[in-house]
Amino acid sequence: MEHLFLVFIALPLIVGGGVFVGALLLARIMPGDGKPAAAAAAPAHGPEYVRLTAKRKAGFRTGIVVMLGLAALTIVEFFLAALGSVALMFVIIILKAALIMVFFMHIANVWRTEEAH
Repeated sequence: MEHLFLVFIALPLIVGGGVFVGALLLARIMPGDGKPAAAAAAPAHGPEYVRLTAKRKAGFRTGIVVMLGLAALTIVEFFLAALGSVALMFVIIILKAALIMVFFMHIANVWRTEEAH
């Protein structure tokens, strides 16, 4: 049981955390602020900048909450596998897939009109 814990919970959390921290560090050291060159001439601070900064922070918080939810569901899935509950594992898998599609793949945008994008 200890080896299963290391392989299926501890190792993915360590590797995932390393990838996450690496992505954060890379985002911090990348030059520029992510705006196109034409928008670079705009003032650095103003109402639009504040609105976009708040939107980015809210998106980042949502991503963190979804990542923690996926980690919690993975831990639950691991213990359900140890108990041999296949039906409940499928429910957890569907919940995880739904979280990924809604928050990371933006599946709701598929049904929006072109003007709503």
